[in-house]
Amino acid sequence: MIVAAHQPNYLSYTGFFNKIAKCDAFILMDDVAFTRRDFTHRNKIRTAQGWMWLTVPFKHAPLGTSIKDIEINGNGWNKRHWECIYHMYRRAECFSEYAEDLESFYSMNFDKLAELNISLIKWLLEKLGINTILLKQSEMDIKQGLKKSDLLIEMVKKAGGDTYLSGVGAVDYVDRDKFNASGIKLVFQDFKHPTYKQVYEPFIQNMSIIDLLLCCGEESGKIVREC
Repeated sequence: MIVAAHQPNYLSYTGFFNKIAKCDAFILMDDVAFTRRDFTHRNKIRTAQGWMWLTVPFKHAPLGTSIKDIEINGNGWNKRHWECIYHMYRRAECFSEYAEDLESFYSMNFDKLAELNISLIKWLLEKLGINTILLKQSEMDIKQGLKKSDLLIEMVKKAGGDTYLSGVGAVDYVDRDKFNASGIKLVFQDFKHPTYKQVYEPFIQNMSIIDLLLCCGEESGKIVREC
């Protein structure tokens, strides 16, 4: 059983969903320290000038606060995000298929960042046709104080996995020896970013997954799985 894990990012990019599609169970790491100015609370969308950040404001919290405990600073950010998505993507080929859902979603109020992100991830997975099991770290009875490879190994075991699918960004810090000693097979994601017709040219990669979804519609799931 292949297991992968990552922080529950906001409107994450295609590679995030490719990793979910390539595993049997995916662990949403909501009980690790929140990092400011990271993809946990912001991501990129395409614009006529290039790209822009969509950033979810959060209330001040002590350093080391878990993602699950980060509170959203509710000051109309959701309305602004929807307006940005609408204006940048209303001419996208498949925008009308998802506009009602997105507008409805951005009319909702979320108190916690993790709740917002996980709700979006579930909606996006449904639209992409990806049925991987989702688990939340905070609900898995994981030993406290574990870091990096030790934490990953513990989570894979708790999920009943025998293989851990790692993102390529972890190549430099994942401890291969610890994985070998644990009996957990370590493999790395082989993700190649797809190219497709965006609303604006030239093509820019690493935009939020909604860029792909609103431009390619039902084909997006196939694109995600095959890239």
